[in-house]
Amino acid sequence: MYKKDKLKLKINEFVAENGTDTVMDKEQILTLAEMYDCDLKPTDFCYNYVNGRISDNYLSQPHLFEYVSWNRFRILGEDYPYSGDAVKYYRSKDKEPEIFGKWAEGKFVLK
Repeated sequence: MYKKDKLKLKINEFVAENGTDTVMDKEQILTLAEMYDCDLKPTDFCYNYVNGRISDNYLSQPHLFEYVSWNRFRILGEDYPYSGDAVKYYRSKDKEPEIFGKWAEGKFVLK
């Protein structure tokens, strides 16, 4: 099983048992998913946060979290009826974040 598939499975199980109002940091998420020494970044799996380096693969990634603030993520699970902007962030401080697309009740539209 791929790491992202294991993460998706564990997060969806958590949401089924606990709902969608829990906020966790990266370490708590990886512990929940039993992926203690893993290089996965929760920002790669957010509805509203798009890493510039993965934007080409954004739609093929499972969307599981809402970025709340630095290292804080709301656990939403896959197929959540999310509404809001998906903002693309760049590693370079010279590039300003930009709206990449928009979610409307779980449907994504590229900008």
